[in-house]
Amino acid sequence: MIRYLLSLALMAGASPGLAQDATGPIDPGAWSQSMPMEAAIRAQAKGGGGNFRGTGFSERYVRQICAGLPADRARYGPTDRRVVRVTKVCRKAALLH
Repeated sequence: MIRYLLSLALMAGASPGLAQDATGPIDPGAWSQSMPMEAAIRAQAKGGGGNFRGTGFSERYVRQICAGLPADRARYGPTDRRVVRVTKVCRKAALLH
């Protein structure tokens, strides 16, 4: 019985001490501010994002939208703002003359 009470007292006394922060107060905001920037740097280093010939888009995406441009032009008309925007991107990427 004495062992039981002694072990119970030791566990109860040790718990608050172990629950304390060993490093002191940490500001979560200071740690989280750099995370998005690090992710963007890593993505750019991998080539996941892209700036294909100055368009601001990846090469795969630019080729995809430029391939569908004739169908979009027929569907929406040459003066539609979406078609005009895609035409500018394709011309900038030199995929449309």
